[in-house]
Amino acid sequence: MSKIYMIVDVATGKVVNATRWDGISAWEPQEGHIALEPTDPNCGVGWDYANGVFSEPVPPVKTLEQTAKEFEAGVQAHLNATAKAAGYDNIYTACTYADEPAVAKFQTEGAALRAWRSNVWAYCYTVLTAVQAKTRTVPTLAELIAELPTAPK
Repeated sequence: MSKIYMIVDVATGKVVNATRWDGISAWEPQEGHIALEPTDPNCGVGWDYANGVFSEPVPPVKTLEQTAKEFEAGVQAHLNATAKAAGYDNIYTACTYADEPAVAKFQTEGAALRAWRSNVWAYCYTVLTAVQAKTRTVPTLAELIAELPTAPK
């Protein structure tokens, strides 16, 4: 009966593949690799192997700059989605109506969305400053969006 074996790169200690093998037939992993039966049923590609133990890899810690870039994209998507729900292509086009007096409704909505956009980014910079000063923990993107100023109706 065959079993699942993890193929471990000896140089890095990383599981690079998995295979079924009966443990008896004449099969050998490629040079620089070993085949080991996992000690954890959840073990898979990307896991670490050291001192006879498989372990789930620890995800790398993101830098504040990486997190800020992800949040910037997420907040921008939130701004665009809100403007789109109001009938505009995106937040940029909505804001262009703020100075257009031809149709009062569009001008009013554009001005309100432009002010909201400014308040959203000001709030984001306040959060970033607090995180950098270590006076608050880094929120998740969902938490940050939930904290943002409310969009105009």
